[in-house]
Formats: sequence, structure tokens, C-alpha cells
Amino acid sequence: MTPKQTRVYWAAWGAVRKADPTADRHELHRRAFNGRDKSSKDFNTTTDFDRILEVFESISKPNNLNAQLRQHRQQEKRIVHAGYNHLQLLTALFASQGSTGDPPVPAGDPPGGPPSSARARAEKYLETILQNRFKVQRANQLSAKPTYGEDQERKASPLTQYVYTITRCIDSLRQKKSWTQHDLYTRAGLACPCLACRQNLSRHPESTPAPAEPILTESNQPF
Repeated sequence: MTPKQTRVYWAAWGAVRKADPTADRHELHRRAFNGRDKSSKDFNTTTDFDRILEVFESISKPNNLNAQLRQHRQQEKRIVHAGYNHLQLLTALFASQGSTGDPPVPAGDPPGGPPSSARARAEKYLETILQNRFKVQRANQLSAKPTYGEDQERKASPLTQYVYTITRCIDSLRQKKSWTQHDLYTRAGLACPCLACRQNLSRHPESTPAPAEPILTESNQPF
């Protein structure tokens, strides 16, 4: 967890203790993670963080349905935001076609084509992965519900697996171009999440413009 998530976690646990002094934190972890007493130090995804907060708030705020639903919405927002970023990042990668290691250029599309052509190739790339690996036409057809393995271990939902798959593909394409993460996000016009940029933003928040919110319509939404 990030330092901020750690603070929120312990504050949420404190609220549980106030509501129910007999609450067992390890038991609540087992409830959240399908019987597994997963340590908070081992949380490696925001999904883990959202899941435990949902369980904590079911006790500290049992009558507040909005508080519990908010955790579901947080995951949904992250996935939609990731989908938007994926499209922008892939468009930047396809817009610089022509270097060694670039993805193949569809017939009729010259290397380094216009942005609209690069975006079309990015959309086709996502569509191909959806059809070949996940057997659907659009990401909004993927279930957001978790899956379970043969050992009943709770696993990521198909939608989350798709997001992780695209993230890995983008990182692979970036490395083939010998781009840094900063290079890619800058070319895509997105706020760069690299450490140097985050530190600069924290020191000079007024110097870095906030990224524009995506306008998701029927024609341009990534899902």
C-alpha cells in the first residue's frame, strides 16, 4: 500500500474498533480474502485495498449503503480511467511507427501516419486482444465479478485481467522503442506517474497543469 493508503487503512480499522471493540482484524481479513489471512503489508493492488475497506465499513458504517457502494465505484472508476489511458498510450506508440520493434502497420497505413490513423490502429489493437484472448467484442462485456480457481482462491475479475493484460502489452511496446515511462506519457499528453514528475508536482503543484478529464461518449469510450 502507499503511505496514504496505509493511513486510511489504520483509520478505517480504528473506526471498526469503535463500532465493535471485539472485532478481530485477522478475521476480517479472512472474510475479505476468501478465508486467507492476508497481511496488509502484502496488499499489492488497489483491489485488495478496496476490498478490505468494504469489509471494515460494513461494520463501522452498517447503515450507510453509500459508503459501501463507494468502494465498488472506486474500482469501476479506476478501470474506466485505465481504459482511457490505454487508448491514449497506444495511440502515441502507433503514431511513431517505423522504428525497429514497432507493431506491424496494417495495409494502407503508412508509418508515422496522422493521429486519427494511429488512434484507429490503437483501437484495432485493443479489439484484437478482446476477441482473441477474452472472446468478446468490447470490454464492457467483461464481467467485473471476481473469479475463483480450483482451490477456491479468489482471483481478479475478467475485466481487471484485461486491464492488466493491456498494461503489460503497452510496457512491452514501450521497452522495444527504448522509451522511458516519462517519454511515453509525455508523448501521449498524459500526466506522467514517474517518481521525478510526482515529486515535482508535489513541490510545485501550480506548475503542472491537471490532465484533462476524458469525455466518454458512445463513440469514443474505450469500454
